[in-house]
Amino acid sequence: MTERCLSPASLEDLIAWERGELEGELGEKLEEHVFGCAPCARELEALGLLGAGIGALLAAGGIPAAVTGELAEHAAGLGAKLRSYRVAPGESVNCTAAPDDAYVVLRLGVRVEEGETVDLVADFTDLETGARETRRNEDVVVDRASGEVVYLQPGAFIRSLPRSLWSLSALVRGPGGERRLGPYTFHHTPWEQLAEKP
Repeated sequence: MTERCLSPASLEDLIAWERGELEGELGEKLEEHVFGCAPCARELEALGLLGAGIGALLAAGGIPAAVTGELAEHAAGLGAKLRSYRVAPGESVNCTAAPDDAYVVLRLGVRVEEGETVDLVADFTDLETGARETRRNEDVVVDRASGEVVYLQPGAFIRSLPRSLWSLSALVRGPGGERRLGPYTFHHTPWEQLAEKP
């Protein structure tokens, strides 16, 4: 029979303790509990392994996702080379991915109120064939501290793209209805086609 904990530590507290963010009496009580409780100790160990796995994926450029600015900085701290583009609504930028870029980071200026969520819509046009495609990511993470959607795209994916045009929009939904921010326009040119390397 598997041993059970009668008063298990919350996942939030375990994560905070693992990151060194749970201090004082609460941190001491949790530490005492975890070291005396096999089920909670196993859960903490699993969290550590999961964090290490995610860290390895981040460092290798293997996860496309909207994240916080803190997580993007964490990826850079793990040795991942990042190329970053910051764009406000209505602005455009020329972009690419170098051979050693683990990620291309799109930083979209998005101001949201409490209770609002954001869907990201991307209209893609292949400038060589004229082919078009629309992609939508629902309820993406918004870094409210910086007022941005920080989107990590693996460098390998960006390098696979032809010369193309990306027009992104942020659909902000909340109690007051829906509003659209954008467009955020990215003119992508493959690295090997650039006359001058940035």
